Amino acid sequence: MTDADSLILASPYLNRLQSRVSVDVSATQDGLIAGLKQIRERLNTLSQDDPDVSEQVLLQAKIDYSFLWANLELQQFGTAAQRGKLWTEFADCTIEFALRLAWQIVARKEKSVAAKVVEYEGRVPGLVVLGMGKLGGCDLNVSSDVDLVAYFDPDVLPVPDVVGKSYVCHRVLQALTRLLSQNEQTDFVWRVDWRLRPNASATTLAMSTKAARDYYFYRASPWHRLALMKARVVAGDRTLGSRFLAELSPFIWRQNLDYRALDELAEIKQRINLEHPGLRTQRQWREPIGEEIAGFNVKLGSGGIREVEFVANALQLVWGGRMHSLRQPNTVKALSALADEQRLDRNDANNLIESYQTLRRIENAIQLLGNQQSHQIPSEPVRQQQLLTLLGIAEWNQLVSQINPARRWVNDYFSELFAEQSSSHQEPIIWPEGLSAQADEIVEAWENGYYLYGVSNQVRHRLVPLTRGIASFLNENSEPNNQTASEIIVRLHDFFRSLPSGEQYFRLLAESPALLRSIVPPLLYSPPMVSLLRQSPHIIDCYVQEDWRYPDPFDGDYVLQAEGYEEQLERMRRFVNEYLYQLYLSFLQGAITVPDFQEALTRLAEQSIELAVQSVTQNMGLTESPVSIIGMGKVAMRRMSPMSDLDLIFVFDQSAADIDSASRFVSRLQTAISTPMREGILYELDTRLRPSGRSGAPTVSIESFANHHRQRAHTWEHIALVPSRVVVGNHQAEKRIENIKLEMINAERSHDQLLRDALKMWTRIADHRIGDTPMQNLNSKLRTGGLMQAEYLASCMILINGHDKQFTNGSFDAMLAECLTESGLEELPEVLQFWRIQQLWERLLGKTDQPLSSLRDVYFSRLLEHSEVGSMDELLAKKKRYSELIESSLNDLFAGLKMTRKEIDDWHEQQVIWK
Repeated sequence: MTDADSLILASPYLNRLQSRVSVDVSATQDGLIAGLKQIRERLNTLSQDDPDVSEQVLLQAKIDYSFLWANLELQQFGTAAQRGKLWTEFADCTIEFALRLAWQIVARKEKSVAAKVVEYEGRVPGLVVLGMGKLGGCDLNVSSDVDLVAYFDPDVLPVPDVVGKSYVCHRVLQALTRLLSQNEQTDFVWRVDWRLRPNASATTLAMSTKAARDYYFYRASPWHRLALMKARVVAGDRTLGSRFLAELSPFIWRQNLDYRALDELAEIKQRINLEHPGLRTQRQWREPIGEEIAGFNVKLGSGGIREVEFVANALQLVWGGRMHSLRQPNTVKALSALADEQRLDRNDANNLIESYQTLRRIENAIQLLGNQQSHQIPSEPVRQQQLLTLLGIAEWNQLVSQINPARRWVNDYFSELFAEQSSSHQEPIIWPEGLSAQADEIVEAWENGYYLYGVSNQVRHRLVPLTRGIASFLNENSEPNNQTASEIIVRLHDFFRSLPSGEQYFRLLAESPALLRSIVPPLLYSPPMVSLLRQSPHIIDCYVQEDWRYPDPFDGDYVLQAEGYEEQLERMRRFVNEYLYQLYLSFLQGAITVPDFQEALTRLAEQSIELAVQSVTQNMGLTESPVSIIGMGKVAMRRMSPMSDLDLIFVFDQSAADIDSASRFVSRLQTAISTPMREGILYELDTRLRPSGRSGAPTVSIESFANHHRQRAHTWEHIALVPSRVVVGNHQAEKRIENIKLEMINAERSHDQLLRDALKMWTRIADHRIGDTPMQNLNSKLRTGGLMQAEYLASCMILINGHDKQFTNGSFDAMLAECLTESGLEELPEVLQFWRIQQLWERLLGKTDQPLSSLRDVYFSRLLEHSEVGSMDELLAKKKRYSELIESSLNDLFAGLKMTRKEIDDWHEQQVIWK
């Protein structure tokens, strides 16, 4: 076995690839380089008359090129710069090939485009693709994604206006993305990321050059400068691309010395992490540099690749406006140029370059193990041995001796360059007296710049206003008899430690200390609000703008104004998260009543469903939705609470739509509502209450819905149907469904079966859902005599009284009020609302199953007020009385049956028996 063979065997990825290589693999450096050149030349000259064949050729070229290039890398043939150049040349070649092929694919469906594709032989002018990040810097990893942005010049692009230039470019780039990424299946050319483009969350894949210039010069953030530093033309109209980058030069390279770059670089990094989904979930490691290197992240860890890049980027941004030679997208070339211009000591530059190349080689070896975007040194012994083999190292200690000196040197230099500058004298910050020793330590860390949470040096001096704001907040809001300032400090410290991207919050809070009153209490006391802030940090922006207060309308117009379907879904989540947070905060602050809060949460859910329906309708090219949506449970009763899910049933009119089209629509709609995206989901969906439950079709016709309830339904399904209503649908469908519901409730049925079925279901709920919760604890729903039992009792009473009452108004509240007249249970609506109030507070404060005494005084006082009691004793007495009332009423309801437990267990529920 040759050395090359042993290297291949050490890489599971290359070992799998070897059997699929279609070219000869040379054992020499010159032979490998010649083979790489032949692959690129074939792609550059290949006819693309048959797109399917061309696509397969592209995928095979990636396999062949990857295998040959990996042999170069593992045997360290040539220099790192030469190998990087060869890898980047292939990336450029494949992206250009895919772009020409994408034009062919789009031309199949657009005759006006087809003529131009033929005229220009596939190289259509007016559209340029820029490479960013490591692609732009000619510094790709083995398993790098390719960061792309694209622009078109409408005056040059030979696409008729009537077709839509932006639309065609977007379709071409979508096709290019599919060709390269193959939906990230096992075989793909490159993972593609378009998120570094301007306003990525609200734009199509291609922006006009004019719109892009306006954006960069008037609306861009500092991180855009860093991204564009590495931009270069990789495909498309190269003349257009060169001209466009030249026009952006004043934005990228400031003519004055820009020392602010040292202060802004950590913010830029954080912003990139937020915009880039591949980075957002990764955290900047701050671990000490010790002898244990397993698990070390060579990219993001202390002394890692990112810190070398930051040193080069910062000095480039400071001096690059005046020194053209520093405008280098490649990190090694940039460090060399900085030394040439005496902006970086030559020895320091050489050490940074050597450390960078050492870490990059290790990073490539890590990624060659599995062709994954991993940057961590493996912890498993087998993987560690494979890594050593790929690096040509005999012992683990040798790897440690390579990595740690480089890490320490890089980290020391990085820390020195970005060291916090001494700030001018300011008045001392006054904290509450009598803080605990632990709180004193935390406060000292805050005053020293929040370093405990990984805040970078250059940002710390900006956070003094935040420290003053926290101190002021504590002095005004500490409650010595219940929640001391020390406890608040510790809880706030715990929250700061849990933040995946804490610096963003610190900066926003420091710049607007008044936001503390909108942000800190929720951070301390409301887990659901903490979750919303983590998903959508831009929520804070709501409080920088003018105040919104319910019943002001929910403004969702901007959601459907997004051009792309995916962006509409992202905006829906932003819409829900922002308004949920504002409603939660209004309730915490006592600015909204309980009924308004419940109504607002329900209206927000309804509007969100409507937005999702409209978006899916547009995306599927329909003129109107083929389905109506029945809400069950909380949304039907208009009593939504924090963290409520949506119980929905989807029905369609058979005369207006067929089952296949309706089912496709509902499938797309469910995905739109419940698929996790960057800012979470819209709502949790529960469709188990549809006809036949989990085994039933997700979408049913109105006729089938009616027939099921008339002929096949069980009693429990009619009990569930009582609190239901159409939440989205036209008036005609709403009326039909309402009539079906009233027919089921009002029709005469076997009273004995109804009671026995209801008792059977109630016993099942009591056995599996209800717990023995102490009165002192918050658990409104799943306690004996609590909300679940109360709502069940209410639905049963409506169904039991339906035939006698012959309801004409299907509103849950109206039917309940009518059947409670002279029943002895007239206060049942008050009981229901009492338990719902408890649920609002326990969910919003994350206190389910916790004692009432754990509530902060101000919130406990509001709970008492909402519960219409004046003290803890009165609240406990009311809970006890209402629990006993529900339990005794249920016993009275079923008392006539006199069924033993065995008889209940043996009772077999069947289809409803009508009289």
